[in-house]
Amino acid sequence: MLESNFIAFLKSKYPDTPVYSFYIPEDAPSPAFCFENAGMGVATHYQDGNEIKTRSIKLTLSSTEVKDIFDDGQLHKYIKEMHLLGSLNILNARIINFTDDFHLEQKIFERTYTISIKYR
Repeated sequence: MLESNFIAFLKSKYPDTPVYSFYIPEDAPSPAFCFENAGMGVATHYQDGNEIKTRSIKLTLSSTEVKDIFDDGQLHKYIKEMHLLGSLNILNARIINFTDDFHLEQKIFERTYTISIKYR
């Protein structure tokens, strides 16, 4: 449920950028997002009788232009200010890590974010 809601969220914020799951095809337009799970699954605890879940996901932004990768202030803002994700009440969402990569042969720049989402 989190996956489909997060993909819909990305499509609403970046309507011209395709979103893929698990890998980005070689013939994909630039830029493109790739969504995949990170970590071991869902951490669950209870607070005031409510079930609170925490998930970690990986989001990769891939582009042939380096400026697309480094100009990510808007993405940080969208993640930080996320309060609803479909029907999920988001308690906290934040980017906890990112790594950069450059594929010399394909001339593709990538930035992979690890995002932690706590929801009810």
